[in-house]
Amino acid sequence: MFGLSGTVKDDTKNVVKAVEKAKFRNLRHAGFSIRKAAAASIQKSRVSSSPGSPPHTRGKGRRNLRGAIFVAAEPDSVIIGPRFSYVGESGEAHEFGREYKGDQFDERPFMEPALQAAIPRFMAGWRGSVGE
Repeated sequence: MFGLSGTVKDDTKNVVKAVEKAKFRNLRHAGFSIRKAAAASIQKSRVSSSPGSPPHTRGKGRRNLRGAIFVAAEPDSVIIGPRFSYVGESGEAHEFGREYKGDQFDERPFMEPALQAAIPRFMAGWRGSVGE
């Protein structure tokens, strides 16, 4: 006959804390990277962009579509996009192809392509992020 004894240490709280910290760090990083890519795709020009390509912007400061893209990071989510109070409905009209100020805008997406380009990169970034 043989005997075996041992102890078990419950470290669940520390693991949950590490996961939450990594989740917030990774989501926040992803949000700001997507914002940077979307803003970089928008060029300043008096000439309209061609349909299907990112829109051009004309305004200054807060009226500039590129400068109106904000990130709001919470522990469980991130919201990225043009702030309505800065550019109104024009960001939505460009992204999805909608009517704005009586004119029909063709689709000129800038947020969706930035998100799609970031997905593979951030999937790899999550690997090994807990416990670092």
